[in-house]
Amino acid sequence: VFVMSGVFANTAAEAEALAMARGNGAATLLVDLEETTAPGFANLIAGIAALIEAPDGDTPMLIRPRPLERDEPALLIGGHPVSAGLFDVALIVTLLAAPLSARGMGPWLQIGGIDSHREARLWSEILDIAEERAGLAPGTIRAEVSIESVNAGFEMDEILSELQARALGLTLRRAPLTASYLRLMRAHADAVLPAKLDPEAAFLGTCAARMVKVAHRRGTHAIAEAPDSAEPGDLRRPIDEGCDGLWLA
Repeated sequence: VFVMSGVFANTAAEAEALAMARGNGAATLLVDLEETTAPGFANLIAGIAALIEAPDGDTPMLIRPRPLERDEPALLIGGHPVSAGLFDVALIVTLLAAPLSARGMGPWLQIGGIDSHREARLWSEILDIAEERAGLAPGTIRAEVSIESVNAGFEMDEILSELQARALGLTLRRAPLTASYLRLMRAHADAVLPAKLDPEAAFLGTCAARMVKVAHRRGTHAIAEAPDSAEPGDLRRPIDEGCDGLWLA
């Protein structure tokens, strides 16, 4: 069973940002190619280069590729742009798999935007093929799933089931989950929504509690997003509620 715990730092794929995150003593780094790294092909390639050149260390690292549905216009096949997610995984596996696997550190990914167990199954099949092409042992590439929609919240158990031994665990992001909730509820004329949705809304707490229950039952970790408040009591609350660690921006 692989369970990570402690403080998790979100960082861009940039040399300075990586060095700063490592220096802050985080237990694990999340290198975000989707949102934190500046958009653009040149920035993406520079980010991968920074990961290649980063000094070896004992800090585990998760890399978040862009979504499968996003295009990478810099590479065309048959006149059509390839999937940005597939492009990112190809770069990660081709350039980073050997040094990371030699240190027993993956590659490990964080996959966001999964809306159902069918998408989790697709990702699992993609990673199976990537391992085979790269000559990696089955299960070398592992993945944490970021829960960012209401439907994914309902299918946490099924999502982990599709990933099986490849699953590292679950994390929950409040902002996209809240946006998903609003998109869902506005389609119902009888739904009454508050003028302002509190970031600690009850449905988010329910989803977090379910995440902890599902993840721990399957022997994986449950990581919370750090509260907006920096008060020690607020930062401690997700841990007291069963989460194994906190993602810090």
